[in-house]
Amino acid sequence: MNSFRGVSRVATREPVPCLETTFYSHDAGGVFACSVARYNGSVSILSKQRTREHIIADLSVNHAERQFLLAGYTGVRIIADYGYDITITTFDDLGHIEPGVIQVQMKSSDSPDYSQAGDFVTVRVNERDNIAWREELYPVVLIVYDAAKDVAFYIHYQTVPQSSRRSVRIPTSSHFDANAARQLRDAKTAAQKGRN
Repeated sequence: MNSFRGVSRVATREPVPCLETTFYSHDAGGVFACSVARYNGSVSILSKQRTREHIIADLSVNHAERQFLLAGYTGVRIIADYGYDITITTFDDLGHIEPGVIQVQMKSSDSPDYSQAGDFVTVRVNERDNIAWREELYPVVLIVYDAAKDVAFYIHYQTVPQSSRRSVRIPTSSHFDANAARQLRDAKTAAQKGRN
């Protein structure tokens, strides 16, 4: 019996159907998961797999970040997603940092839920996110990225009617671009003035 990072490898001579299991191992970096597949009696460790969902999630964040950058703002990706994917900091016309932030939640798909006429895209929202986003002083923007068309649509979440709790309809006329980013900055500035 041989051992590889805590996994026992047993060689057998009888044919075994392909079985895949997941194990957990500890190293200096913490706990990680690995898949192990058994083919005809030998065991091999499969590398982690980058799925289409991972790719379009990264593309969606990249798309939004680019528009904020084109508007002259900066963004920080949030790795541990607790309802936000990017936090945006804005600057005035002279390049001075402004108080407050814009919080961004991305939703991405190769085939978003378009209305029959194509004038809206519908996205489901978690009730806990709905409550948290409505309580934010500064803008929360919900952006839906259509990976197949490389286009994004947005809504300033605090403007969504209270009756829209589980799903939100975002007009496809609300393209997310640098101008939209500037409009969100204006909404943040208005919220800041209302706070003073």
